[in-house]
Amino acid sequence: TELSVIKANKIIPKVIKVGKAIGMLDIPDHCPVCGAPTQIVTSENSGTKTLHCTNAACPAKQLKKFARFVSKEAMDIDGISEQTLSRFINLGWVSEYADLYHLRDHAVQMASLDGFGEKSASNMMRSIEKSRQVEAKKFLYALSIPLCGTDVCKRLLSAYPLKELIQRAEEAGSTDAFASIPGIGPEKSASFIRWFQEEGNRHRVDNLLKEVQVI
Repeated sequence: TELSVIKANKIIPKVIKVGKAIGMLDIPDHCPVCGAPTQIVTSENSGTKTLHCTNAACPAKQLKKFARFVSKEAMDIDGISEQTLSRFINLGWVSEYADLYHLRDHAVQMASLDGFGEKSASNMMRSIEKSRQVEAKKFLYALSIPLCGTDVCKRLLSAYPLKELIQRAEEAGSTDAFASIPGIGPEKSASFIRWFQEEGNRHRVDNLLKEVQVI
């Protein structure tokens, strides 16, 4: 394909014209990660067309949440970078948090991946097993609930034990049920309750609690 390219902002290559197109590009009509239909979106500002998965819950879109899950402030699983998580997601090994605790099923394939080996795979497995015991505040933070950072998690848990906190959120008749807790307020309370009242989130938490022990 013949392209005309300029330096945008004096350094970034920018295609300004396609002089001659050779061959045809097969555009995927389904996401290779989750299988949902894809959609071409045109930018209102530049007119640029980009391909998107239509599934908001697609694991590939949730990469930052998985990265937070394994971070030191959360489950503290050493040896799993964001790049590694991306590879596992694209390979279909990880689609929800609980899947990380079944990576041992892929240990043989993992050891043969570029940049991996038996030692690195073994170290990762040990780190994953170690994380099966986790403090309640770290567990709650690891879930990436909107507006619930480390401080909010501590404040919620100072009012109720984790099990009771989750049960109250699931059964709450109004979104301000936790608003009276110091430092929470109506906005954070609503975000927390709405998150736990979504069936998909409850299902993922139930699966995760089968794999870990909250202490």
